[in-house]
Amino acid sequence: MEQKKVCLVTGGSSGIGLETMKALKASGFCVYGTSRRIPPGEVVQLNGFDCLYLDLADADSAKSAIDTVVQRDGRIDLLVNNAGFGVSGAAEDMPFEDAISQMDANFFGALRVMRAALPYMREQGGGRIINIGSLAAEFAVPFQSIYSASKAALRSLTSAMRAECAPFGIELSVVEPGDTKTGFTDSRKKPDVSYSPYAKGFEKGISKMERDERNGAPPKRVADAVVCIALCRKMPPIRTVGLKNKLLCFARRLLPTSLADRIVRQMYS
Repeated sequence: MEQKKVCLVTGGSSGIGLETMKALKASGFCVYGTSRRIPPGEVVQLNGFDCLYLDLADADSAKSAIDTVVQRDGRIDLLVNNAGFGVSGAAEDMPFEDAISQMDANFFGALRVMRAALPYMREQGGGRIINIGSLAAEFAVPFQSIYSASKAALRSLTSAMRAECAPFGIELSVVEPGDTKTGFTDSRKKPDVSYSPYAKGFEKGISKMERDERNGAPPKRVADAVVCIALCRKMPPIRTVGLKNKLLCFARRLLPTSLADRIVRQMYS
């Protein structure tokens, strides 16, 4: 019998991560998840999956999670970097520590996990990495500037690593969802803007953004895109989720930058 492919999904306790784990399991993968709520060094059952402790800010915890998967199953065939969070606010007055933590989780956190997995993938002769990005990498969103920057940086990192890792049979891809109905909306960190000159614009922009997210696509749609890429013969560099979002990205590349920027500004004002 063919050995099951082994997968680790970061941030698998809810939302896109949990739906991705369910879809991968249904497709025949041996699936592990991660959470910061699990005691370090333990493997705990959450939602029917073996889950490990992982803190994106801690390289040692990333290495420990990957090491545990390989020790238990002998390999790691697929890594899905889903864990992350959102911080809102104007770039000028967002607390700088919030901006740093945003980049640390969404960009450096993903890099830490990839660096832990790559030696094993290289040794076994190949593997696949799927990074969950965002449509915000293509459409930088007002008052989500640092979040947008973190996802744009993740897209560029994935592109460069795709070339670096190709000689070792390791493929990388980015899945970019648009508005998705998950707990991400309620967990977004929002600053006190009562003192800010951007307060009026912030309140309007975030209100519209949250409305769109609450009416967004179900997380299963993103999970299905991840599974499709994981199983395909050759992974696409970028997969935008949803026909509407694909059309928006196509139009974005045809329009002059000034016009595209004006349209985005009007969407959130």
